[in-house]
Amino acid sequence: NRVVDLIEHMALVASSSN
Repeated sequence: NRVVDLIEHMALVASSSN
């Protein structure tokens, strides 16, 4: 699912950014 993939990507970026 693209939505799930997008959320997962955003979560990863947020985690990496933190």
